[in-house]
Amino acid sequence: MFFLSIILGLLPSFAWLNFFLKEDTHPEPKKLILQTFLLGAFLTVPALIIQLSLKNSLAHYFFLSIFIFGGSEELIKFLGTYQMLKKSLF
Repeated sequence: MFFLSIILGLLPSFAWLNFFLKEDTHPEPKKLILQTFLLGAFLTVPALIIQLSLKNSLAHYFFLSIFIFGGSEELIKFLGTYQMLKKSLF
């Protein structure tokens, strides 16, 4: 069951990666896209640590916890990716 969860969690990411690699007539460098993709994957670890530390305090606030957990993960991935792309493009 654990491996099925991992595979199902990774499928949308690989679908988006495939879409972005084939989308443009003038695509970004594949190396940059792959680095950005891998950075987003690795940045889920700090997001998970934050989510686990907040899990007990937000257990009774289901809808609020959805926004905080999802928002924290996406914000961490965005900031990390933004910093990497900012350094490589400018």
